Amino acid sequence: MEEYLRESTRGVSMGVGRARSRSILIIGEVAIALVLITGAALFVESFVRLMRVDPGFTAQQLMTFPIRLPGIRYPQPDRQALFFRQLLEQLRTMPQVQAAGVVSFLPLSGGARLSYFCIEGQVCQGAGKDPLIAFWQVSDGYFDAVKTPLLEGRLFNANDKAGGLPVTIINQTAAKHFWPNQNPLGKHIVGSRDHIAREVVGVVADMKFTALNSASVEQLYVPVEQMAYPSMTLLVRSSTNPSILVPAVRTKIAELDRDLPISNISSMENIVKDSVAQPRLITQFVSLFAAFAMLLATIGIYGVMAYSVAMRTREMGIRMSLGASQRDILKFVIGQGMQLAGIGLVIGVLLSLAAGRLVSSLLFGIHATDPRAFGTAAAVLMLTSLCACYAPARRAIRVNPIVALREE
Repeated sequence: MEEYLRESTRGVSMGVGRARSRSILIIGEVAIALVLITGAALFVESFVRLMRVDPGFTAQQLMTFPIRLPGIRYPQPDRQALFFRQLLEQLRTMPQVQAAGVVSFLPLSGGARLSYFCIEGQVCQGAGKDPLIAFWQVSDGYFDAVKTPLLEGRLFNANDKAGGLPVTIINQTAAKHFWPNQNPLGKHIVGSRDHIAREVVGVVADMKFTALNSASVEQLYVPVEQMAYPSMTLLVRSSTNPSILVPAVRTKIAELDRDLPISNISSMENIVKDSVAQPRLITQFVSLFAAFAMLLATIGIYGVMAYSVAMRTREMGIRMSLGASQRDILKFVIGQGMQLAGIGLVIGVLLSLAAGRLVSSLLFGIHATDPRAFGTAAAVLMLTSLCACYAPARRAIRVNPIVALREE
């Protein structure tokens, strides 16, 4: 008899030890799951807000064709300008083409030319001391092709040629920065090196040229006819599927220069997608790990509660024989499981707050301690934990008190 009691006590102690170890493991799994779910909620919301950013142009139905004129055949700026002018004239005769233009660097490409400019009304100090401004060479029709809104003045036209009045178009940020509370139209920007005074004839909306989450900077546009550049990108807006125009555009280019190689053709929509590839990848990875962690936590909670119910079958039978209702047993079992989940939840919140400092630089438009993200993650995890506890609890209320006591 004494040996039987010792064996029974040892068995109960071992069962309690295993249950305790598993409970600690579940608390850890819940905590880690909350950290990952919170991170996924933050990154998803960050990515959604990033995709809502207005890039300053319309990417749909717009194709891009990088063109680099060889210096041997096009040594002079006037020949370079002539090629692009003739190409645009031919493309605009096509019925499917709504607008066409060329630009030295595409939006969101991160490319721009930098030069020193002297702002009218300020003291000019020369190159190296005057403001350094990013500028682009564009053709007439470029802003129509990208559908960037004109805020004031006019766009470039066919009269803005070499030998004509030097003109420029600035963006809204440049207008506010250089001429606050003033009308910039008719003002002049002077190149610190060429000393050419360019009259501001228009103001357009800001365009993102580095990334969607980058701050707007001063942007300056000059007519390609007045400052030719051999490497340009052709943009063609179509009234239909823009990819259908690719063969026709290739043909038009070949008619002007059959030896000119054309490659890296892409839609503007793909360029926008590529610009957010990194945040999209981070969001997908964190979401995947969060789903996996939540699955492990759910399985773990279910396993612990199922084990606990199996180990305490006799206790359940005694409780029910003493008058405990099925509802009481259900609340008792679920309460134990939710207690473990609650402890893991508290630890997970603390870990999430600490981890938020590490990922705050990767987020856009949302703080790393956003209460809605934390609340959503906690609610999802608690609901999942509740579902994981429910199945063992249902098994517990099906225990027959007489059978349970006989088995013991």
